[in-house]
Amino acid sequence: MTTSPFARFDGTLYSIHFPYAHEDKTPARKGVIELYVDFDYYTVSPYGGGFAMALRKDAEGLELLDDVPQLEEECWFALTDETLYLGKHNPRERWNGWATPKFSRAVIEQQIIPDLQKQGGDRWHYQKLDNGDWKVTEVDEDERYETLIKFDENDFAPFMSYEWCWSDEEETGELPNQPE
Repeated sequence: MTTSPFARFDGTLYSIHFPYAHEDKTPARKGVIELYVDFDYYTVSPYGGGFAMALRKDAEGLELLDDVPQLEEECWFALTDETLYLGKHNPRERWNGWATPKFSRAVIEQQIIPDLQKQGGDRWHYQKLDNGDWKVTEVDEDERYETLIKFDENDFAPFMSYEWCWSDEEETGELPNQPE
């Protein structure tokens, strides 16, 4: 049995697919996920996307990883061609093909949110919470969606990185209208 969600084999990083999982609800282990694999093979796919395949559990050189090695790099990101924001991301981690950036608290609070508020409209609402995180609410006709922008120990957070279509300089090959 393994609880490692990732593996590295022959220089390639893979995501491991598990047949089923069980969340332990006892107070001492609340939120702990126990993963059960009962086969001689892992079902894996290349990290970042690709076709699923079988990988022998006893393959020489197979390394199980608890987390994806951080490949974060600094980059400029845009929602439109108008304004760029400095952040960082793992260029191999994509959401529907789009970049998934993280931004510093300063960039989010002093640039992104004010820029979006200037655009106006009643669809998006931004609320700073007592703990310093932010809640973004989208009101769309009869529906309401809320997303929590939670900062990590380095004061970075993904800002709508898995909801909005962020592009990065690598996609365009240039830096249009770089902020001063």
